[in-house]
Amino acid sequence: MVALSKQAGSVKTPKNGKRILVVEDDLELQELVKDALEHHGFTVDAADDGLDALVALRTGAPPDAILLDLMMPGMDGFEFRTRQLTDAVLARIPVVVSSCVGEKAITKMSGVAAILRKPYRLDDLVSTLSQVCDLRGT
Repeated sequence: MVALSKQAGSVKTPKNGKRILVVEDDLELQELVKDALEHHGFTVDAADDGLDALVALRTGAPPDAILLDLMMPGMDGFEFRTRQLTDAVLARIPVVVSSCVGEKAITKMSGVAAILRKPYRLDDLVSTLSQVCDLRGT
């Protein structure tokens, strides 16, 4: 049930040392985002929905930030965020919301670090995640 895409193939040393958990049910977009972030030196893990993301967070290396889609089958991003905030350790990980849902729905979410409206430019994605990680001091 857990669908994690670890860094594939060769041993690649990240340029920036930042780890991102991408939570996205659209597998083509997930792969595109993963490739773009890895190209910019991030280490990327991926989960297909909120439940898979919680499992990854509890069993894998902690990420420096989470890129979270909201509308997913299974556990959606809203439920994931609610559960994330109930765990003191997980609640410290900043979340960047990546969604096409209306601004009103997103503002109901507590304390997200940033919002990327789909469709977004890949350079905006990289810039936003870099800034969020830098603010966190990781």
